[in-house]
Amino acid sequence: MIRIACYIFILLSALSMNAQDSAFVSVQYKYPNGIVSSEGFLHDGKPDGYWKAYYENGMLKAEGNRKNFQLDSLWKFYSEDGKITQEINYSNGLKNGIRRTYQKDEIIEDYFVDDVREKYSKVFFQDGTLKKVTPFSGGMENGTSFEYNKDGVIILIAEYKKGFLISREHINRIDPNGLKQGLWKDFYDNGKLKSEVTYLNDKKNGYLKKYDSTGTLLSIEKYINDEPAQFAEELKEYEIRRDYYSSGKVKVEGSYYKNKPDGIRREYDSTGNIVKGYVFGGGIMLGEGIIDPAGKKQGPWKEYYETGELMASGTYKNNERVGSWTFYHNNGKVEQKGSFTTKGIPDDEWNYYYESGNLLKKEFYEDGEPEGEYVEYSDSGEVLVKGMYSEGLETGEWYYAIGDVIEKGKYQDGVQVDWWEIRSKSDGQLIFRGKFFDGLPDGKHTWYYPDGTKKTEGLYVNGLREGDWRIYAPDGSLIINITYRNGIEIKYDNVIIKPEIDPITEE
Repeated sequence: MIRIACYIFILLSALSMNAQDSAFVSVQYKYPNGIVSSEGFLHDGKPDGYWKAYYENGMLKAEGNRKNFQLDSLWKFYSEDGKITQEINYSNGLKNGIRRTYQKDEIIEDYFVDDVREKYSKVFFQDGTLKKVTPFSGGMENGTSFEYNKDGVIILIAEYKKGFLISREHINRIDPNGLKQGLWKDFYDNGKLKSEVTYLNDKKNGYLKKYDSTGTLLSIEKYINDEPAQFAEELKEYEIRRDYYSSGKVKVEGSYYKNKPDGIRREYDSTGNIVKGYVFGGGIMLGEGIIDPAGKKQGPWKEYYETGELMASGTYKNNERVGSWTFYHNNGKVEQKGSFTTKGIPDDEWNYYYESGNLLKKEFYEDGEPEGEYVEYSDSGEVLVKGMYSEGLETGEWYYAIGDVIEKGKYQDGVQVDWWEIRSKSDGQLIFRGKFFDGLPDGKHTWYYPDGTKKTEGLYVNGLREGDWRIYAPDGSLIINITYRNGIEIKYDNVIIKPEIDPITEE
């Protein structure tokens, strides 16, 4: 890119300024052709306050505010023809809140917490209609993603687990002639499947299945060319069966397919109260407990793998897990144990186990947020992670055993503070030592070769490299000395360079 010619002038305010205020100067940086490249304020020699950057044609490129030298509040970015391309919300120099990216045919909306994508990522058509929504946790896709057509109909369902795509299903498709084709599904507001059926040339062909709001099968009906197949042979095998008391009241009610229990089965006492309930799939019992008339799970429940092994046991209240629950690996060993509040969120102590039965992780919750001690173990019992949480945020000393290294340091309110070290697990040799303030590197940072020889050293100020940074060869000889000012390289081995000064951080 073209190097920038710089012109700095002091802006004299009509208001009186004290000695501290006089540290603010208004500056302009210009391209060689005289067009302003950026303008804003410097405070103690560093960008602060409101800044604008421009293209060489004079069009606005970016604008936004800095507070205490950090990116703050809403920043806007533009194309060379003046169209907005991105809006990003910042707090303390980190993306916090919504980031919108404007593309030719769609708008992307992501949500950030301290530079990490959380909650969701949404894609919209140009008219603002939702096109796609994907849940995020810890910067990774996690959960069920839905893609919609312009009429708001779901056309693709994708399942993610910790950033990995697990499955993808195309549904609700219309061919070029406007006819429904293939599998169509409808959903409740809570995301649970409401109904599904296959279409051929815009006509139902196959089984129409309907579910309650918990996802449990309620009914099934076969269609041929959009007409109910009332006398289909297979539907004679898929039926609702009932047993009765002598009084005529229903005693047992359940659905069957091909002479096997499939769906909900309920048992009633002589007065009509539900006393037992089951969920079956293909003749296999998948759940055991009461499902009330509204389709909500109540009381003690057991849930099973499709192979028949116990998967979980605990109590439901209005379809929410409450009280103590135990989950199992399919080899019968406990996978995790813990408790839920009356609102169905994790509470108190939770323990997780490997299939071997050895403890994998221990953590504590308070109202759904991590609280207190947190420990992770390897299958052999080695401590991998250890630390404390307070109100859902890391606090105090933390320990990580990652591969061949051990990292130690301190958190405050979920961000790194004070000194952090990384050492070799095998011999304890120091690999890195550096200081942090409010999550940003601040102060001296040093890296070492495996034999303890210094590799790199330098100073950070508020997350930016400052002053001389030295890089050494394994024999200890200096390779290069790089001098920084406000994170920008200004000298190589004391030879002045002309960096392109751009206080605007652009994505």
